[in-house]
Amino acid sequence: MRGVVDRLREAGWETFGEIVDFEDTFLLCYVRGPEGLIVELAERLDGPDLLELHLRVPEVVEEASTVASRPG
Repeated sequence: MRGVVDRLREAGWETFGEIVDFEDTFLLCYVRGPEGLIVELAERLDGPDLLELHLRVPEVVEEASTVASRPG
């Protein structure tokens, strides 16, 4: 995932915080593209090497970011 996030940053996408480990199951990161769309990047840690992309509305991203940043 880090390579994907680095390439997106180079292309002008803005990240929301850093890549976070959610419950040792997913690596999560939120980015905003040039057109203002927010995309969630999720990489499952215990599954196949697959990066999932999800479009999100800003309110959902803010809520999910708060949950993902909680300890344990």
